[in-house]
Amino acid sequence: MFRLFNQETTNATSNSSKTFRARHTVFAWGTWGGATAKLQISPDGANWFDLTGASFTADGYATFEIAVDCQVRGVISGGTAATLNMAVR
Repeated sequence: MFRLFNQETTNATSNSSKTFRARHTVFAWGTWGGATAKLQISPDGANWFDLTGASFTADGYATFEIAVDCQVRGVISGGTAATLNMAVR
């Protein structure tokens, strides 16, 4: 498992991590304060795409399949007084 955000406030982009298998689950939780957290994927680390079904405005999770060695990152936007966590397993 790798952690993308740990008690992060709004308007942040995490460091990217490479996927290590095809099937993953992303978890998002914390104090939302109106924020949105989403998972993005990239084939090359330069071009980023929102992963369909992996955008959150409340605690939740999503399971997805992507190619091994793609990169993933989290993005938090909006809201006030948010403290969010995001992890991929």
